[in-house]
Amino acid sequence: MIPTQVAKPALHPELAPVVDAFATAGVRWLLLRTPDGGLSTPRGDIDLLVHPRDLALAARLACRVGFAKAPRRGRDVHLLRYSVHTDQWLWLHITSSLHFGNEPLPLEGPHGCITRRQFDELLPRAEPDTSFWLLLWHCLAEKAQVAPHHRPALRIGAVAADCSGRFARAFARTVGSPVITATLLDAIVHDNWSAVDAEIPACVTARNAAMSRNVTTRLARGIARRGSALMHWRERRGLSVALLGPDGAGKTTLATGICSSVPFPSRVIYMGLTGGALRYIRRTRVPGLVFVASACVIWARYLRAWSHMVRGRLVVFDRYVYDAVAPPGYTPRFLERVGRRLSRHLCPSPDLVLLLDAPGAVMYARKGEHDPDTLERWRQHFRSLQSRLSRLHCLDAAQAATAVRVEAVEHIWQLYAQTWTQSSARSPRRTS
Repeated sequence: MIPTQVAKPALHPELAPVVDAFATAGVRWLLLRTPDGGLSTPRGDIDLLVHPRDLALAARLACRVGFAKAPRRGRDVHLLRYSVHTDQWLWLHITSSLHFGNEPLPLEGPHGCITRRQFDELLPRAEPDTSFWLLLWHCLAEKAQVAPHHRPALRIGAVAADCSGRFARAFARTVGSPVITATLLDAIVHDNWSAVDAEIPACVTARNAAMSRNVTTRLARGIARRGSALMHWRERRGLSVALLGPDGAGKTTLATGICSSVPFPSRVIYMGLTGGALRYIRRTRVPGLVFVASACVIWARYLRAWSHMVRGRLVVFDRYVYDAVAPPGYTPRFLERVGRRLSRHLCPSPDLVLLLDAPGAVMYARKGEHDPDTLERWRQHFRSLQSRLSRLHCLDAAQAATAVRVEAVEHIWQLYAQTWTQSSARSPRRTS
């Protein structure tokens, strides 16, 4: 029973609505372990256990308060949200079953993890002995290391841990050593982490051995997963973002910042019309040949980007073929002008276009290339794209680089959330 007078947990402001929604709807769940940074500033995913019959409900409730369900393989549910206020990604990893190797752990009944859950500052957690062995298995067998932020919880949990309990016996059976639980418990109590690390190989070997049994089942599941990946590749494909703006707008800085901020794999692809191999092609000055050779180079870059997107990666285009909208710094010949106009339509439109907009004087002060008047003129040409591209968003590039990155990541997150929501509506996944 939940006590009437308890301290409220220190939660990230955008996690609190999820907890409240679960409580109101009666979702049977618990927090498996506290992430690095705590629940106020979590770094990494937040692991939750939800009763299998409540899994679909929990996902719907989280989506109603701003999360989006990522298209991931397996039975687990992954829900993401970007908090623009704290510049932080929130990742809920929800599972509906627990195992030590191949041995399933009970969720209900007299020894069930959910049945015997306890409330700590309004947050449901497994009772101390269960929580200790679950966390220890996670560290040793699944992660092959005891992360520093988990050590305090293990020290505290070791006081209440019981080597003769149901979960300790299951732990020992899986590893195949009747004394390993006592050895680990003694090492943790005495803060001997080198002795704990010494047991990691045995735990990892036991987990891998359990996963490798029943080859037929594993093979069938592997074929099913690959078939599902081929059928639903559009849902799981990565997205593309093009960064536009004159020299000095901060495109390269922003591209690097985006890739270091997003929690999924990403790649930066240069798609400008002048750099790289294109510099040498343009020296030939053979009418028609320059355009054809340039188109081949640009499409080779786009196909490389497409291969990353198919594998689920975010592709950030540093420049794009839309650069052709801005005139070069010299007077081009007729055929070159025609080639530049055609270049604007060489590649498919990216999923999102971000225009870094800043006064010419600001861009000149940053990079010192060209002159402020030329940069301002190019700026106006880029701004004319706003009436032509529905997917274009203009960013104030005169502000600090961090502020520009946060605004850009917010646009990227909104695109991902919209894409995932639409994909889920078209082909809903079974979650129970």
